[in-house]
Amino acid sequence: MKRTWTIIGVRDVPRSFKWYQHLFGRRPRRPGHSYFGQLLDSDGTVLLCLHQWGIEDHPSLMNPAEGTPGNGLLLFFRVDDFDRALKRARTLVPRLEEEPHVNANTRTKEFSLRDPDGYYVTMSALSGQQGEVEKRRPARRALKGAAGKGGRRASLKPALLSGGNPRIAKAVGDAPVQAYIAAMPGWKRDVGRRLDALIVRNVPNVRKAVKWNSPFYGIEGQGWFLGIHVFTHYVKVGFFRGTSLRPVPPGGTGKDARWIDIHEHDLDEAQMAKWMKQAAALPGWGKS
Repeated sequence: MKRTWTIIGVRDVPRSFKWYQHLFGRRPRRPGHSYFGQLLDSDGTVLLCLHQWGIEDHPSLMNPAEGTPGNGLLLFFRVDDFDRALKRARTLVPRLEEEPHVNANTRTKEFSLRDPDGYYVTMSALSGQQGEVEKRRPARRALKGAAGKGGRRASLKPALLSGGNPRIAKAVGDAPVQAYIAAMPGWKRDVGRRLDALIVRNVPNVRKAVKWNSPFYGIEGQGWFLGIHVFTHYVKVGFFRGTSLRPVPPGGTGKDARWIDIHEHDLDEAQMAKWMKQAAALPGWGKS
């Protein structure tokens, strides 16, 4: 028998312990220590371990300033009380990061929120919501069988992943970026078009690509300087060397990257253009 204990660094163990107990609907109790606590399921299975930053010599749990909490980590929980978990979650945060929706891969309902330390937490129903799944299947079949002129199958719109982010195959050039922008839902499409136009206008020699379902912008031989990603309530614009920009974009606490979340009516094109020019002049990330 094997078990995984997921341990995350937190600033205040008792506070975070209470937060997760409420999210999971567990009976209130104190953590075993002020610096460490284990959240257990009803059968004694360890759901999550909370460890205070800097208490012991674990290299990856020494200092939250050395990385953005949650970057590269998704706390994904399958629960058998999804509707009750959703009600509990709404009492913990002012808004969810992702409203309830059906994941196209797992065919189960899920929602996401941030915990007190900024970790991204997704709660997924343990079993499929059959009614929701069945409602979607006929439409998918109809699209699959649709044909255009000459008997050719009509092109399908890109699928939307969690948060409404378009699923676009990895590719280099303007075409995949434009396909991504065209698939952005609602008002976010206009934001995408404006951002793309700003970049082209201010960085004439820009190189474009789609990687990991996100548009990337860079300078050939210099690396990528900017990326875009769609979330439920906003469009995230990330600068890979954001700490070198002035003023520094507000999102993030890591060594290099910073970002800004763009909502429907708050894109400051003048400031964004200044950041884009600065970012393009810096050594980028990766190979473009």
